Amino acid sequence: AVQCIRMRQPSNSLFTTLANRADLGLDPGVHTRTGQQRSETAGMPALAPTLISAPALLAEAVVPLESPSGPWAPLLDWVGQARVVLIGDASGGSHELFRARAEITRRLIVERGFTTVALVGRARGRAFPAWQWHNPEMLDFAGWLRAFNETRPREVRARLHELAPHDRPALLESVASFLRENALSEWAAFRNACAGAGTPCGGFPEAPGPLLPARVEAELLAHLHEHHPGVDEAILRALVREPHLGWERHSCHLASSLDALLADGERKVVVWAHAAHVADTRAFDAADTTSLGQHMRERHASSAFLIGLTTSHGTRTAAPAWGAPPGHHRLPPALAGSVEALFHATGVSRFLLNLQDDEEATEALREPRALRLPGPVALLPECELKLAEAFDAVAHFDQTRALAIL
Repeated sequence: AVQCIRMRQPSNSLFTTLANRADLGLDPGVHTRTGQQRSETAGMPALAPTLISAPALLAEAVVPLESPSGPWAPLLDWVGQARVVLIGDASGGSHELFRARAEITRRLIVERGFTTVALVGRARGRAFPAWQWHNPEMLDFAGWLRAFNETRPREVRARLHELAPHDRPALLESVASFLRENALSEWAAFRNACAGAGTPCGGFPEAPGPLLPARVEAELLAHLHEHHPGVDEAILRALVREPHLGWERHSCHLASSLDALLADGERKVVVWAHAAHVADTRAFDAADTTSLGQHMRERHASSAFLIGLTTSHGTRTAAPAWGAPPGHHRLPPALAGSVEALFHATGVSRFLLNLQDDEEATEALREPRALRLPGPVALLPECELKLAEAFDAVAHFDQTRALAIL
């Protein structure tokens, strides 16, 4: 179960201040910008506020994209000298966002000398959710990478690297199945302890002491060893005894694995992950965990660059439940006041936005707003975050279509 925080209306202090100015009669969501307005009484130019809405300010600041193929040159300029670029998809399975991720990565490899593409997830085999790797966009990228490497010496060829050592959601599903079938009375306590342990959307409960009797724990560990050979014993014990800390441990392990890649001072890495992994969790309104993106910012400062990929409406590929066959699911309308609604209101269908550049234009994104963070299942968790603090840049595609499956 995913535990998300209660939504509330944005509380932008600038909006509130302006709305309370009776002399201006402004509504929330309106900014002022100084401009020229002629005085009727004195006949002389006078400075007066010009009213500009938050979507209009953003529309002036964005860089329109003609297609998922770009142009991406401004984004590469923003990346600058960063050695690790994390790209976070907030759809779970859409053609446009997966295509954009691949196009950005190609440009980083060719023009910025990136040599490793680190994949967060089990890309090999057919483990759920297989469609996130077995799709036309991934096939096209792999084919391009092979052709690109054929023209380069072996020691400088770019490569794919599987960053996650184990499939944590699959492990949790195995635990859930075992307890439902063999220890139903203990299942409720374990399920409650797991609440929220899949995303940084909300606070996690404290562990209520030992969750399972010694006999049940021993049988469960044997079950996990049988169905997930090769997973370290310490990982399995931590999962069984402290599932509420799973997200934190998983993020720490991902960060350590990524640091090992970056230990080679010449290597530059692109990371493909879900937006919940990439977003800096300090930007979430009620998160007490640390994401991979936050770890990278803390450890590598300006050498880390975080990119979010978002969409407003359309379809995506997802499964009704973990392990179930995937299908096409329509995204529901964006919540009023959400990031998606604000981007949709700009009237620009596809764009890039530098979140660290124009503070006036991105003011509306520095207060908590809802953002959907869908994963591989049909559940659509809504979380509040300050987008301008969560990412360095965002690429938005207002309408997307479901990812095809190979």
